[in-house]
Amino acid sequence: MQLDASAAETRGTLALKRLHCACTNCKAPVYDFWNCSLRDIVGKPTRRECVRVSGKAAVATQTQALADFSIRLKRGKYWPVRADDDERAAEGPFWLAFIINEPERLAQSMTYAGQTFNEGWIVVKVKWCTFIRERSAGARLYKVQPEEVFISVGAVIRVETPMPR
Repeated sequence: MQLDASAAETRGTLALKRLHCACTNCKAPVYDFWNCSLRDIVGKPTRRECVRVSGKAAVATQTQALADFSIRLKRGKYWPVRADDDERAAEGPFWLAFIINEPERLAQSMTYAGQTFNEGWIVVKVKWCTFIRERSAGARLYKVQPEEVFISVGAVIRVETPMPR
């Protein structure tokens, strides 16, 4: 970990070992490679300074990337959502969802229609769209169902733009 804030902008310290280890000290959330309990097997860690490639932005965490994506989910737009394996029918591997409200990060856990959403999750209220038939030139006709449900934003497929109406 880089303790100097200005140095952290341009370089970082990596702990390198001969083999990957999943002992209680090395695995998340501890990441204490220097006190590895399997050091004799996986090797002693060494420190290496790595310089960031110039012109490249720092990689966002998955949590930050999800929060950034959630900003793009606007009310009244259609987005594809991954279907669970046991819920794939005529719709195929994804369902189409109509966004009812802006996404929100949960301040506390909640249960909605038998599904639990944990504190900190980003959820959005949607209405599912049911496939009716294909039109000419491969266009598909959908009907928006009346029931509203909450889904995790993590289930929404990250495409560049919402689906056309």
